[in-house]
Parts: sequence; C-alpha cells; structure tokens
Amino acid sequence: MGQTWQNVTTQRFLNTVYKNETGKLIFIAAQSTNNTDSTRLVLLINGELMPYIGGDWDAGSGNSGFFMPIPPNADYEIRSTGSIGSISIASCWEYK
Repeated sequence: MGQTWQNVTTQRFLNTVYKNETGKLIFIAAQSTNNTDSTRLVLLINGELMPYIGGDWDAGSGNSGFFMPIPPNADYEIRSTGSIGSISIASCWEYK
C-alpha cells in the first residue's frame, strides 16, 4: 500500500477545505481540546456532514474526536459544532 500515519496537526485548521489527492482511500483521526461539553469536532466530506461517531475521550476535559475514511478525490473539512474560540484541534493524523 505504501501508506503511513502522518502527523498533520500543524497543517489542519477548522473551517478549511482540503482534498484527498492521493488517488487512494486515506483515514483521518482528529482530537479536540479546550472545548465545552456541547461543542464537538465534526467532519464534512464533499460538503456532507458525517454521522458523529466520536465521543468524549476525556470526560473531565470534554475532549472529543473522530476517525473516518476519506475517499480518493474527496474534499474534507473539520468543523466545530460551536464557536471557533471554544475549540481547537489538539491532534490530527492522516494515514496516506
């Protein structure tokens, strides 16, 4: 397959559209930090909101995250369910 996990945390920002140009299925794993209980990271693929299958990884801090496949040539975007100032991307890895 020739794919590896790559830390792209410093290259991923909320409300920014990215494109899977690898020609292969890739996977994204992201975790939030500093959010409230009502705020979550969510993923859009080709403009469609993906079902939320993540969860609170640390109930004390409210951290949340997700792990999802991204089809070849698909656009994808990480968004927040709340205001931008209430959440940030703590970690983002892609298998590509």
